[in-house]
Amino acid sequence: MKATNTDYKLTKRLKENDLSSTSTRKLLFHIIDAHIEHHFDADELFEIITVNKVKISRASMYRTLAIFEAIGIIRKVQFTDRHSHYEYVRHQSLHGHTICTKCKDVISFHDQTIDKMLQEIAQEQGYTYFSHTLEIVGLCRKCIGSIQ
Repeated sequence: MKATNTDYKLTKRLKENDLSSTSTRKLLFHIIDAHIEHHFDADELFEIITVNKVKISRASMYRTLAIFEAIGIIRKVQFTDRHSHYEYVRHQSLHGHTICTKCKDVISFHDQTIDKMLQEIAQEQGYTYFSHTLEIVGLCRKCIGSIQ
């Protein structure tokens, strides 16, 4: 496998956390980087691993996901179904999600006005603002249209 800028970013992040750059970590990172464009769960990721005939066990995948979450490569998110999903943290800023209760579609959004308001609330309460969780739950346009 030829070294890329992506490899460098992974290796750097692992070294910063006193972790080695194993072949399993590299393979899983490349799969996430190449195939994940949305929120995903472990079953979806394992299906991609299987379809691409990559030799990573389910247990190794779960251990590596936990490491990637701990060092900030992915972020665990739980939507209304309380089933864990992940999102690949490329250069994402803090953001919220709209979640359709019918089709389960999840869309990320970012609003600087909301960020500013949350920072002000945190400051008023004497907190240092690091992050927030924001979910708007309802029906998407497609599902509203199918009801009418």
